[in-house]
Amino acid sequence: MKRNGKIELMRFLFSIGVLVFHINQQLWSYKKTIAPGVSLCKRGNMGVEFFFLVSGFLMAKSIAGRIRREGSLTNSDTLGTETLQFLWRKAKGILPYHVPYCLLMLALLWQTHADDRMELVRRLPSFFLVNRTGLMGDSSNLLGVEWYLSAMFLAMAVLYPLLRRHYDLMARLVCPVAALLILGWMQKTYGYLTTSTQWDGLTFHCNLRAIAELSLGVTCYEVSTALQKRSFTTPQRLLFSVAEALCYGLTFRYICSLLEASYEVSVVLLLTVAVTLSFSQVGLLAKTPLFQNRVCVFLGGVSLPIYLIQQLFQDGIRFYCPDLPNRDKAIWMFVLTVGFGALSYVVVTLVNRLRTIERPHPKHH
Repeated sequence: MKRNGKIELMRFLFSIGVLVFHINQQLWSYKKTIAPGVSLCKRGNMGVEFFFLVSGFLMAKSIAGRIRREGSLTNSDTLGTETLQFLWRKAKGILPYHVPYCLLMLALLWQTHADDRMELVRRLPSFFLVNRTGLMGDSSNLLGVEWYLSAMFLAMAVLYPLLRRHYDLMARLVCPVAALLILGWMQKTYGYLTTSTQWDGLTFHCNLRAIAELSLGVTCYEVSTALQKRSFTTPQRLLFSVAEALCYGLTFRYICSLLEASYEVSVVLLLTVAVTLSFSQVGLLAKTPLFQNRVCVFLGGVSLPIYLIQQLFQDGIRFYCPDLPNRDKAIWMFVLTVGFGALSYVVVTLVNRLRTIERPHPKHH
C-alpha cells in the first residue's frame, strides 16, 4: 500500500506531541509553559484521536477493497476467521516493537520495584494487550501507552465484522450516527474525552472513545472517496488546502494551549475534516514531493516505536538520575526516546527486508 506522505508526517508530529505531553506530566504535572499562554503540550494526548481516526480510515479502506475484489458476503460462515486475520495483520506490525519493549520494561521494573516483585506479575496480562478489558483490575500496564492499542483492537473486533457484513448501512449511516451519539454522551456526561482509566459501568471510557473515533475514521473514508471522484478547480483546491491547514493548525494550537479539556470534542471534529482532506489529496500540494517523499514515510514509520517506548526512558531516567534538574531530565527523555525509536524502526525494517530476500520463491512447473 502506497503511503500518504502528509498522513505519515502528521503521525510523527502527533507522536512527538504525545511524548512531550507525558514528559510534562511526569516532571511538571502539566504546568510547564514555554511562553505566556503556550504550554508544553498540555493537551498533547489529543494525538491519540488522530491515530484512532487514521486507523478507522484504513480499516474501512481495507474492507471496501476486499468487497470490490470478492464481492459482499452472502453469509457469515467465515466472518470470524476473516476478522481475526485482519487483526493479526495489524498485530504483526506492532509485535516487533511490543515484545522487546515489554521485556526491557520488565527488566526496569525488576530494579524499580525490588520491594514488590508481584508488581511484575500483576502487569503481565498487558503483554497480551488485554489492558482495557477490565481483567487487570487497577493494575498498571507494562507499557502504559499501550492502552491505545488494546482499545483499538477491541473496537476493531466489534466494528470489522459489522462493516464487512453490512458495509453500506454501517459506513454511511450507523458509524457516523453512533460516533456523534457516543461523543455527545461523553461531552454531556463528563465534558472530556481523553482518559484511559475511567470506567463507564460496563467497559472503559477509552473503549467507547475508540469505537466512536474509529467510526468517524470510516466516515472520513467515505467522504474522501467521494471527493476523489470529483474534479476541482484551482481556487477550490486552494480552499481545501487552507481548510486542511487551518484544522491542523487549530489542533496544534490547542495542544500547546492552557485551555480546558471541554474543547476536545471540537478538536476531534477538526481532525475529522483534516484527515478526510489529507487522505483525499484534493489540496494543491498534496501529491507533490513536498509530502510524497522518503523523509515523510520514514518519520511516519518511527512514530510507532517512539510512541511505544517512551515510558521506559521516562521511568528509567527518573529512577537512575533523580538529582538531575527537570530540564535536563526532559532533554534526555526526549532524545533517548526519539533516538531509540528511530534505531528500532531501522533495525526492524532491515530485518523485514532480509527476511523477504531470503524467503524462497515458489517454483513454477
